[in-house]
Amino acid sequence: MIHVRREAPTLDDIPLIIEETMSVLADMVRDVNFIAEDLDDTKNQLTIAQVATIIERIETIRKVLAVTSRDVMLAGTALIPKDEKTVTWKSEDGQEFTTELKWSSRRTAVAKDELLSAVKDTARTVDTHTGEVVVDYRNLLTTVEKAYRLEPRWSEIKTLGINPDEFCQTKYEPSLTTTPKGQEQ
Repeated sequence: MIHVRREAPTLDDIPLIIEETMSVLADMVRDVNFIAEDLDDTKNQLTIAQVATIIERIETIRKVLAVTSRDVMLAGTALIPKDEKTVTWKSEDGQEFTTELKWSSRRTAVAKDELLSAVKDTARTVDTHTGEVVVDYRNLLTTVEKAYRLEPRWSEIKTLGINPDEFCQTKYEPSLTTTPKGQEQ
């Protein structure tokens, strides 16, 4: 079991912390698998209070593990030499592994209007006879369709009198929100 430490760990504490972490995570994986199997067999017997409590605890664990996973992932990237993409290593039982570092990007805070304007500008040409800047609307439409994923806006489609369910398969996913009595919105 991991002990709560109030002060920063010393260098002497680090091997024990790592060993405890590995042990607790292995136990968690085993226990969660057992729980999932048992829960599958008994889910029809749950009360709404039990469902709400289980969901709350799973979400709390999921959030903590997401942060921890990211921190460990970043620590792992520091272990791969900057001029290499892979590192080969052996487990305690001698089995050899290769770990590969890959980077993906996730763009946030996109200046959508400015980006669209830049894309639109590529559809403009200069008339060689008059020097006038001319927009090629056919090219503009093709360029925007190629550069952007045009996602349907379901509410707008409904206001046009079109039933969007006729043009797609709809999968419904449940969501339960539990709030203390008196704090309902």
